[in-house]
Amino acid sequence: MINKLRKLKEKPEHNNYYGKVARGLKFIKIMLCAVLVIGACAGFIFIDELSADSIASLFSYIDIIPAGQITAQEFRIDTDEPVPSGWHRNNIAVLRRSRLDIYDMAGRRSNTFPLAYSNPVLRVSERYMLAYDLGANKLDIFNLVSHVYEYMGEEPIFGARLTDRGNIAYITRETGYTSVIRVLNNNFSEIYAVYRVHDFIMDADISGDAGYLAAAGYYAEDGDYLTSILLYKTDSERPVRDIKIRGEEPYRVKINNNGFCAVLEKSIRFYDFNGDQLARYDLAGRTIQLLELGAEYAAVILNERTFGNDNRILIFDKFGERIWDLPVDTEILDIKFDRDYKYLYFLTRGGLYKIDLEARIFELLIARVNGDGESEYDETAHSIIFADERNIFLAGLLKINILENN
Repeated sequence: MINKLRKLKEKPEHNNYYGKVARGLKFIKIMLCAVLVIGACAGFIFIDELSADSIASLFSYIDIIPAGQITAQEFRIDTDEPVPSGWHRNNIAVLRRSRLDIYDMAGRRSNTFPLAYSNPVLRVSERYMLAYDLGANKLDIFNLVSHVYEYMGEEPIFGARLTDRGNIAYITRETGYTSVIRVLNNNFSEIYAVYRVHDFIMDADISGDAGYLAAAGYYAEDGDYLTSILLYKTDSERPVRDIKIRGEEPYRVKINNNGFCAVLEKSIRFYDFNGDQLARYDLAGRTIQLLELGAEYAAVILNERTFGNDNRILIFDKFGERIWDLPVDTEILDIKFDRDYKYLYFLTRGGLYKIDLEARIFELLIARVNGDGESEYDETAHSIIFADERNIFLAGLLKINILENN
C-alpha cells in the first residue's frame, strides 16, 4: 500500500509535445493580453476618434517587426512632381492629387485614402492630418486608420491650420462677406467664426487651446494695399487689435509662445497677446523665398543677389530678437526646426546643414556626394520632412531618405 502511495506522489514523466503546446498557449495568452492592454490605452487616449471602421482598420495593420528592422535607410515613393509630405506619430504622410499615402518606419505603405484634388495642401499635427484642395470645396481630416471628417460646404477653402490638440481654423467665404474664418474643436464642431466684409484673408492661425486667433488680410484702397493684422480672443466677437498697415501685402501669421508673428511683403513684425508691436525687421527690397514659423523661433530665407550670395538666413526668437543673420552662397531648398527647437536644418543642392540655435554655429551635416563620389541621399531631395536627435527625413521625387543625425 505504501509503495502504491509513493508511486502516486511521484512527478509525472515530462512529455515534450505537451510542453511545446503549453508554451505556445502561454505565448498566445501574453500576446492577447498585450493587445487588450494596448487597445484599452488607445481607446482611453483617442476615445473621440474610435469607430467601427477605425478599429477594424487598426487590427488589420497589427504586425510584429523584429528589432533592427523598424527603420529603413530609404524607400521609394515615385512621384512625378514634388508633393506635400509630413510627419505624424512616427509615420510619414505623402499627399498626391489622387490619394493620401501613409508609410510606417519600415517604408511599408500602411494605409491609403483615395482623393481627387487639383492643388493639394497638407497640414499635420500630433492628433490629425488635414488635407485640402486649395481654391476648391474639399477639406478632409484623417488619423492613421480612418477618414474622420469631410468638409460638406459649397464654398472654396483658401487656407487651413490645425493644432496638436486637434483644433482647426479654415478660411472660406460666404454671401455678403469677402472672407470667413471658421474655428472647429477636435470633435469638428464650430466654436468660433470671423466675418470680414472687405478684407481678403490670406492666412489665419489659432493657439493650441483655440483661445486666440490671428489673421492677416488686405483690400485695395486709393490704389494701394491696406493690410489688416487681426488678433481675436475666441470668447469675444470684437478683435483684441486690428492693426492697419499701408502698402504691404500680407503673407503669413503664426501664433507663438509669446504672441504672434506677421510676415508681410516688406517687413516681419512681432506682437504680444495684447497686439502691441515688440519688434520689426525691414526686408530692404529683398524677397522672401522660404518661411519656417514655429512656437519658439521664426526662420526666413531671403533671396539676395548681392556680392555673389544667393540667399540670406534670418532667425528670430519669439520676442522678435534677431539671433542669426547669415548670407549663403547657394540656393536653399528647404528649412526645418527640430521638434525641440535646438537646431535649424537647411537643405541645399550640395548637402544638408545644421545650425545650433544655442551655440549659434553651423556645420555641414551630410554632403549629398561623399568623398568617394557616392550619393548619400536621393539627388531629387527637395524638402525636410522631420528631424529629431536621431534621424532626419528627406523627401525627393523618387524616395524618402532616412539619414542618421550624428
